[in-house]
Amino acid sequence: MSNWEQLKTDDGQVYYYNKETSETSWTLPEGEEATVPTWQEYTTNDGKTYYYNESTGETTWDKPDELGEGGQSDEESHEEEDAIDKALKQEPVELPSSMASSTSEENEQVFVQLLKDNNVDSTWSFQTVMKKLVSKPEYWAVASPMKRKSLYEEYLVQKFEDEIRNKTNVIEQFKSNFIKELETLRKEGKLDHNTRWISLRKRFVEEENPIFKHSMLPDIDMAKMFYKYTAEIKKQHDDEVEKQKKQATDELYHYLHSINNALVQKASNFQELYAGLIEDPRFKQNKHLACLNELDILNLYESKLYPELIESLRKQIKSQEKVNYRSDRKARQNYRSLIETIPLDAKTKFSDIFDLIEKEDAFIELCGRNGSSPLELFWDVIDEKKQLMKLHKDLIEAVINDLKKKGELGQSVWSSKVSFLEKLKSVKDDRLLQFNLNDTDSNDEIFEIYQTLKEELEMRERIVRKRGISEVDVGSGPAAAAAGTQGKRAKKTVKKMNY
Repeated sequence: MSNWEQLKTDDGQVYYYNKETSETSWTLPEGEEATVPTWQEYTTNDGKTYYYNESTGETTWDKPDELGEGGQSDEESHEEEDAIDKALKQEPVELPSSMASSTSEENEQVFVQLLKDNNVDSTWSFQTVMKKLVSKPEYWAVASPMKRKSLYEEYLVQKFEDEIRNKTNVIEQFKSNFIKELETLRKEGKLDHNTRWISLRKRFVEEENPIFKHSMLPDIDMAKMFYKYTAEIKKQHDDEVEKQKKQATDELYHYLHSINNALVQKASNFQELYAGLIEDPRFKQNKHLACLNELDILNLYESKLYPELIESLRKQIKSQEKVNYRSDRKARQNYRSLIETIPLDAKTKFSDIFDLIEKEDAFIELCGRNGSSPLELFWDVIDEKKQLMKLHKDLIEAVINDLKKKGELGQSVWSSKVSFLEKLKSVKDDRLLQFNLNDTDSNDEIFEIYQTLKEELEMRERIVRKRGISEVDVGSGPAAAAAGTQGKRAKKTVKKMNY
């Protein structure tokens, strides 16, 4: 059978009421069914029977038709019930004169006070209220049956909220007392952040601790409060330890960085540094550093001391590199000055001058240094001479070609070095002004150019004879290219021989 009943307010709105829980709702809970109550029979304290309609809130002394008597229409029934309700107010109960002159709000307070005085609670249904209190004058202080029921329901809700609030206050007070007890134990040294609940609970039981003995909460809730408390003091403890370690780390860093940096400098790794540190008298005597363990010191070494050590070495290396660079450059300059004092030409070999320079300080100082070696610097000088000689050769070759085009060269020019030199002396050409044709050293270069040009000429002539092509074709066609290729190969062979 459903506990939900369908009722109506004074203005006709439908709502639902649960007889078991006294809950009201504008909508019927899902899955529930509601009964529509009709008339119920009740008896007053003096034995009189009356009838109450829970749907309409109407009251009557006469048995309604639904219960088996009469046949009045609904309109007639309502009119009669209103009259009977008025009669009930007048006949069995005499209302104090004070109620008659009171406001509706004051009368409602009187009705609610009646409920309080009789300790009405959620175990009372409204039917029970009517049955037990209908003969009381205060019951009739509120004229509307629906209003009485509404006040009854509001009273139950307020009573429930008050009970909950009172219970909450009691629990909060217990929690406060419990935390104070934990604080007392902590100050006495009987509790710290490592204490377990099972140990504390055993102490409470053995000492018959009144707060624990009369606890308002189950063990699991007290355990939660305890671990929340110990978590907070553990955080405080950890924060204090961290603060002390930071101060000690800063002090140790200052000691190793500024006062006794030799410990860091002479240690090749952390193990050597730590071994030296724990034997250091000042370290052992400093009580502030006692909170640091090996891992803490390792973190300091990795984060500050080692990077600073590496940076210091890097700066030293960079500084030394600058010194070495200047020394290397000076040694190269001195060596070059040395070999420039020795007569060299494009065909000079390093072995030709080695005996002359091997005991010279400029040569010895350069050996093993960064940068170019003595042999490489020698090649640089010879290459410069070869480049200069090639430039001079190109100038003289251009003069010779111009003479040949004009028909002023003659074959006798190739008969000897002297005839070649005399021919050049007789030529009036600005390109030859940079040569001192009367100087012996210059003549040696001229003779070298003469020999090279003569060999190239003879090579072209051999190609002409071998292939049967004209000299003109050799100068401008594939034959010339072949001759040029052979000439390059010959030059490469000469260069290899020089070194």
